[in-house]
Amino acid sequence: MRRLSSLARIRRAIRPHDVEETASCARALTALHGRMPEVELIPGGASRLPRAVLTARVLQELEPCPWPWAMSRQLDPDDPACLPPLGLHPVLMARDRTVLGLPGHDRRAWVDPAGWCGVGEGPAVTVWFGDSHHAWHVAGPGRRGAESRGDERGDRQERGRNTVSVSTHAERGGLRLEMTHFPVVLDGRVALALHARVSAGDEAGDEPPPRPAWLAFAIRPAGLEGVAPIFHLERTVDGLWLADGQPVMATTERGDELMVAAHGEVDPWQRLAGQAPAGSLRRPGPIDCRCAVGLARGVELHRGEVRPGQPLARLVIVAPPQGIAPTLVRTTGRSLWVGAQADREGLLQAGCELRLRSHQAVLEA
Repeated sequence: MRRLSSLARIRRAIRPHDVEETASCARALTALHGRMPEVELIPGGASRLPRAVLTARVLQELEPCPWPWAMSRQLDPDDPACLPPLGLHPVLMARDRTVLGLPGHDRRAWVDPAGWCGVGEGPAVTVWFGDSHHAWHVAGPGRRGAESRGDERGDRQERGRNTVSVSTHAERGGLRLEMTHFPVVLDGRVALALHARVSAGDEAGDEPPPRPAWLAFAIRPAGLEGVAPIFHLERTVDGLWLADGQPVMATTERGDELMVAAHGEVDPWQRLAGQAPAGSLRRPGPIDCRCAVGLARGVELHRGEVRPGQPLARLVIVAPPQGIAPTLVRTTGRSLWVGAQADREGLLQAGCELRLRSHQAVLEA
């Protein structure tokens, strides 16, 4: 039997009724708009379709784990932003984020309401925290996290009053997490500083004994538009993490444990949350994780003890310049913060000003 050409198969598949209906609708739309309007079902157009299909498939493949703000809301059946299963998962709802940058620099970083952050579309860096029995992540404003106590405040996020910064707060099981994101200039390039601090809640009565706590800086193959594949995740001996050759996170202090996973392996979140065996302890050092389907993930874990007035705090740089890790060993969160403030004050004193075509009052509030 002679095979039909592709064009012939298409012609046979299209029924005359379908053609007439399409032509009628196009004619009416042209009359209404003066021309045939462009239709965009997914932000960014057809180029976003592969990412939407990939995101839907990954959500089916992976065990439940934290995702950025928009994706987690679209996955929650009780949330008004929920997106039912469609075979593809575009990020259409809850596309909130704060963009951080500095005058004179084009590079911009973003922070979503749950504290996930990055530069561009991904990958992203987020913070998890916990104690010897629990693991928690930030759910975001208006969304109470798992195991939140009734007397604990809900997650919240606020902009710095006199600084270019964003602070995100969460409280779980008597522990408080505070993340502060602020832009810094390193080697002439804007990067995002992320300072995370876990502290013990104020307890009535005598001073409580020290409490074990941990902070985890997680590199995830996700971003503002859905899954952002990582095929090759590596960590240098200096504490610089790279995703497909691009710096994604630099640590200022070596962690106590590393966790990595590729497709088909236990996700670090499952291990920290006690939903899977913890596995063997992996001390900080060089890492080389490759994943053919782009689901490489990594965590740098810091452990310590907290009590009122004595928190566990660490600083990382998100999307740093190449070769910056050795410099950060001699850097503290306070020195970076003071430097960022000095840069801002210097620009203002030099006569620089920022004007928006609209919403100037919001900027100056």
